Amino acid sequence: MAVPFMREHFPEAINHRIIRIENKMSQLELGHAYEILWNWKSLAFRVSMELQIMRANACLTSQGVEALWGAAVSE
Repeated sequence: MAVPFMREHFPEAINHRIIRIENKMSQLELGHAYEILWNWKSLAFRVSMELQIMRANACLTSQGVEALWGAAVSE
């Protein structure tokens, strides 16, 4: 992150504080990006689980229909 002023005009202690503030800001930005990625990952996992449940439900439903048709044909 660029600082809009010239650092050489400030005492060394202030420069160290500026650097610490910049580091904290970049850590916050990385933390925010990590949080966004984590939310996307958990959303993708939930969608994946929902799809698996839907597939399993469809499979069970089709097997149930086949079983009913088999029972009806055998009668």
